[in-house]
Amino acid sequence: MKKLPVFVLSTALLFPAVLPAYAAEAEQAPVVQTQSLTYEQALEKALSSSISLKNAKDSIDRAFEVRQAAGENIDYEPIGTGNGAQDAADRALVKGVAQADVAWGASKRNYEVQKDNITYSVKTAYNNVLKAKKAKELAEASAKK
Repeated sequence: MKKLPVFVLSTALLFPAVLPAYAAEAEQAPVVQTQSLTYEQALEKALSSSISLKNAKDSIDRAFEVRQAAGENIDYEPIGTGNGAQDAADRALVKGVAQADVAWGASKRNYEVQKDNITYSVKTAYNNVLKAKKAKELAEASAKK
């Protein structure tokens, strides 16, 4: 029984203190984004913030460094049949450089594929946003009639 008067009294004392804070929050206008993002800006932001694209770029750099390191050990390119152990070792070095070239080219292609995937996803998302805007405009126009 004593809880009811205490509750009423505390509510009566706290209500005037809370009301101005609530009113101040209600007076603030809702934030509306007026500046729209162009496709080029969206694509630039997506490419600059993509972790997979950065990893693919680093992979290109790593593959190039591996190729350079493999190429530093080659004194000459063996020709002919070369039946000795030294000729076999020289051929292995040349094969290593060729494999490093292939890996470097593959990492370049992977980078381009990642970039194309991001470009495609940004384009489809941007088109979906434009479709949604147009649908909203049509809905507003039909609501006014």
